Amino acid sequence: FVLVVQHDWLFVRNVDLALAVEAMDVDADIKYIGLQSITTLDYPKRMNVRYGLELPPSKQVGGLSLVPQLLWYDKPHLCRVAQYTDVVLR
Repeated sequence: FVLVVQHDWLFVRNVDLALAVEAMDVDADIKYIGLQSITTLDYPKRMNVRYGLELPPSKQVGGLSLVPQLLWYDKPHLCRVAQYTDVVLR
């Protein structure tokens, strides 16, 4: 896994990265977990209002409620190395 945190981001709450890694270990379909920000608060509603899209329901994995994201946000995130290599470094 790779954890990406840009130099100008500030964490205002504790983040349980071990729980996120565990969720990704349990479910191989999870390739990216973006940490929440103002942009991703109420994300399903935002995508509906902005683009008229209905997202699939949140996925409950290992104590986390994960919301499918349509966009790759370059904000603090945890990602599988292979996904990062295939998507970002190409």
